[in-house]
Amino acid sequence: MGKQPSCVAIIPARGGSKSIQKKNLVPVFGKPLITWSIEVAKRCRNIERVIVSTDCNDIAQVAKSAGAEVPFMRPERFATDSSLDLEVFLHAACWLAKHEGEVPAFFAHLRPTEPARVPGIVESAISSATRDEAADSLRSVNIAEQTPFKMWFMDDAYLSPVLNPSGDLTTCSMPRQELPIAYHQNGYIDVIKVTTITEKHSMVGDLVRAFVISDPITSIDYYSDIPRAEEELRRICLLGGDYRNGDVEGRSVENEHPR
Repeated sequence: MGKQPSCVAIIPARGGSKSIQKKNLVPVFGKPLITWSIEVAKRCRNIERVIVSTDCNDIAQVAKSAGAEVPFMRPERFATDSSLDLEVFLHAACWLAKHEGEVPAFFAHLRPTEPARVPGIVESAISSATRDEAADSLRSVNIAEQTPFKMWFMDDAYLSPVLNPSGDLTTCSMPRQELPIAYHQNGYIDVIKVTTITEKHSMVGDLVRAFVISDPITSIDYYSDIPRAEEELRRICLLGGDYRNGDVEGRSVENEHPR
């Protein structure tokens, strides 16, 4: 067995937030929100480093206290409401190449807005990505609750289907069970080859591997989302999927052959 490709976790956490001020520092289940992602990443055996990319000194201090590295401060131009993930990750890759002389083979993208993770699931996703030489990236997904085959765009007073693979409107009236299964990216984890970022200038590339998680994932966008996230964290512990020891019991994962 050869050495496993290197993987560094990047946790992007800018200071600005419109819906929740300083969202990444808001207490969730007794800890600042960003701390949950840092602690899970540090418990993953196939993550070599945990780096927080932020433009905020307060977030940087909390991140360091939780055990993450903050080797650079993110430039303001990459920390606006319209900043792209690609800009953030390309900045990180270029900084590491310039100041440390090397970059890892993979970045694991852990958004702090999804705090309820299990190290064993994160490890499994990274292993799935690093074993697949053909894939440019991996994204975690759920089966979509609402099928896009029954969704519409509206132009003035008229509707046009979001998806129209048959060339007519019949799919919009078909039974849901007869339509193809669609998947929704859930933000639990993305794993990206660094060359996909630096050479293809993309966060996905041309071939994206699926990592299917059956359980619902809570993303914190508003204060009203916090109780659901706290319940998810509580459930992980109570059902045996203790984030502290990497046990994945109680979390249903299918990552090899999604339907």
